[in-house]
Amino acid sequence: MEGKHNDPSKIVCLIIEGIKSLRFCDGFPKAPNLLEELSLSQIGIPSNPPCLQKDSWILWKRPPKGFFKLNIDGASKGNPGESGGGGVIRDHNAKIILAFSLYYEIGSNMVAESRALLDGLRCCSAFKVPKIIVESDSKVLIDLILSKGQIPWAIQYLWKEIQDLLAILSPSCQHQYREGNSVADSLANFGCSSKNNLFYSSWANLPRHSRGAARCDAAGLPNIRPSTKCPSEETHLDLSHFGYGENGPSDNLALGRLDWKQINCPKLHKVYPKPNRLQ
Repeated sequence: MEGKHNDPSKIVCLIIEGIKSLRFCDGFPKAPNLLEELSLSQIGIPSNPPCLQKDSWILWKRPPKGFFKLNIDGASKGNPGESGGGGVIRDHNAKIILAFSLYYEIGSNMVAESRALLDGLRCCSAFKVPKIIVESDSKVLIDLILSKGQIPWAIQYLWKEIQDLLAILSPSCQHQYREGNSVADSLANFGCSSKNNLFYSSWANLPRHSRGAARCDAAGLPNIRPSTKCPSEETHLDLSHFGYGENGPSDNLALGRLDWKQINCPKLHKVYPKPNRLQ
């Protein structure tokens, strides 16, 4: 600055902008005390910027003993676009009773979510699974199940059977964040990308990414849900990259590991008469 004749007001503005950039970066040393908060507020700098808010740790919780949890999810690449559904039924030990990844062809997110719910309920009915807890990361879908909204016309053709199965099975239904629904989410995406209808009878038969997510759930490891994402960064922790699933059996999707006849559900047989491969 020596030897230069700068406008003092411009220098003050530069200093304030520099402080702002520090406040919004991850390297800011500590939260301000009361005096610092007052000083910052006087020059228009928020003391608690959105990107410094605490993130949430989201866990998949095991159902109580004697209960079973059905996690479902739908995915659409384009909305509408290539779509698929995934679901997994687990007991209080996090043991997988049945899981599926299905291809739904072209459709919207809401149609995929509803079809995944319907297929999950069909599986529960076929296997006579009692005391079911249904979890989905679609708040809209859960509200529809709890009769808190009007069913859109695009999915009304699915809801007659859904409502019949809900009446028979009487499940408890609740919303779960996507980070706590990672196994179903990965299975839905796998159904989308593989364009196959696959059913799985154990953890060892799941696709690799789903095995990692299921292992993390069973171990009680959380996923991070950012409270607010900064525009310049994406905060996501994929715990499957920690090596879970790498030591499992080879991900050989050509092996048939579940007899289709074991799934005694005429409705599923009608919709998926010849699954491409059974896991």
